[in-house]
Amino acid sequence: MCQTTAGFPCPTPARGRTSQRRPAADSGRRRTRASFPPGERRGSFKPGAYAPIYNNIVAIIVFLGFLFVARPQASSLTALTDAQVWWLGLGTTLGVALQAMILLPAVARAGYHFSFRTDWKGTGLGRAGGLALWTLGLVLVNQIGYAIITRLATSANVAATQAGEIAAGLTTYQKAHLIFILPHSVITVSLVTALLPQLSRLAHDRDFEEMGHQVGSAARMVLALIVPMSVLLAVTAPRISELLFGNGVAGADAARLTGGVVSLFAMGLPAYSLIYVLFRAWYAMENTRTPFWFAVLINVVNLGLAIPLFNAAAVADKIGQLAIAYSIAYILAAKIAWLLLSRQIPGLQTGATFVAVLKVAAAAAVAGLVTFFLLTPSLFGAGPLGDLASVLATWLVGGVLFVGLAHLLRVDEVGRAIRLVRSRLGK
Repeated sequence: MCQTTAGFPCPTPARGRTSQRRPAADSGRRRTRASFPPGERRGSFKPGAYAPIYNNIVAIIVFLGFLFVARPQASSLTALTDAQVWWLGLGTTLGVALQAMILLPAVARAGYHFSFRTDWKGTGLGRAGGLALWTLGLVLVNQIGYAIITRLATSANVAATQAGEIAAGLTTYQKAHLIFILPHSVITVSLVTALLPQLSRLAHDRDFEEMGHQVGSAARMVLALIVPMSVLLAVTAPRISELLFGNGVAGADAARLTGGVVSLFAMGLPAYSLIYVLFRAWYAMENTRTPFWFAVLINVVNLGLAIPLFNAAAVADKIGQLAIAYSIAYILAAKIAWLLLSRQIPGLQTGATFVAVLKVAAAAAVAGLVTFFLLTPSLFGAGPLGDLASVLATWLVGGVLFVGLAHLLRVDEVGRAIRLVRSRLGK
């Protein structure tokens, strides 16, 4: 039995099928095949999944070297010397270059060879440029929104300093968002990377019903993992933040405040990942306009909520209000995006998805409540080792409890998602 790229049964041939949906452009197959890294087009995901690890290893070595040379004043430096700037800049560039170089042998083994071509006419570059304009617009809208959030977060830090309270500003916001996005980067991106090439082939063949089935299945699998992770992240965020940031110049109090912001961000994590999945469906249909307008919607809602909430909040709560507005914006956008996409392509199985999400949410809520009330920080002691033990125990117990409850509730997507990630990383 054949399997699709995403691990689902192969679609039935579209022979004789008619569709009222918008067809892909005639040259779509050529552009689709050019839109993905060569290894991923041939079903090889392992090199792309592991290459960033080498980049991270180099980055760790570079920053440890910087700390070793700059200590003990590393945490209080207000300006870097030219040598320190060169060390950080060249080291970071070396990591990125190494990540790219490691992929070259894998690309060659996949049967892809680079060559200069001059037959550009009729290859779809003109249409690709038009699609890219909407993508550039999306980036611009996000940057404008982030600039305003940056301004607000910076003013929050100034207000906290003037009031003599714990400093909480842009750095707090950035650290919290960095922790918040980690589960999405590991789980959602891995699953959707395996799905996107197949979606593009289905869109080119105008097999929108099977495409909707795959998008719906991917969304349920992503949510089956991201929902419990968001709950456990909200429970453990203060201890994670204290473990990561509580031993520097900022101190434990600032780290715990960052953890509280992470917990508020975590409310919107499932919606953030769902938006990512749905956007890939539009991209597979060569529709970059719809994601652009959703970026506008997200930023308008985010800023429309963030500014009044920020201005009305106490100094210590201002950054938390930005996280609340961010989460609400994505939750609203995810609901609208699902409804819109379900009207454009059949097969999303909205009812089955709603039931699956309810089961997952129930199992995740029970796991989160049990770990929150039973595995209290006092059981593990103070200090970094106590924080580490507390975080690991909460995620281990909560994860096992969630998987058991999901099995009792017959949430098949959990096991399928785990098997899929393992199979793609092994290719």
